[in-house]
This record gives sequence, C-alpha cells and structure tokens, in this order.
Amino acid sequence: MLTVGAPGALAAATIERAPRRVWATLMTDASFASLGDVGIYVSSTGPGVYPTAPILPANIESEIASLPGVAAVVPGQLA
Repeated sequence: MLTVGAPGALAAATIERAPRRVWATLMTDASFASLGDVGIYVSSTGPGVYPTAPILPANIESEIASLPGVAAVVPGQLA
C-alpha cells in the first residue's frame, strides 16, 4: 500500500466530495499543458495582468521571427 501522508488524504477527500470538479480541473490543466513548452512569451503587460486589446505593434510577429534562434512564432491573445 502506498502511503502519501496528509496531502494524499486531502486529495482523496477532495475527489470524494467533488469528483466532477476534480475531473474538470484536470482536463483544463491538460489543455494548457503545452504552454509550459514555450521558450518565451511576449506581452505588453506584466504577469497577472490580462491584456484587453491587441496592443502590441502589428509587425511584432515578423520582428521576433527574424531573431536568431527563433524556430517559430505563434500569435495569440489571452483574455
């Protein structure tokens, strides 16, 4: 038998109380998992601040793509 201590007991209680919420959380985590594989993010705002408009220059994608060592640029906006 695997003993996981207090964190394991807390996790087990959470799963028992709200299995659908745990499932939804795991599915959401999986959909964002690839974000950890990115080398750099470019943003006009600091961490924890969500941009509300496309406020980077229109040519930023091509400028970043032209930098040495950049394999790909994928534009996107988090909102």
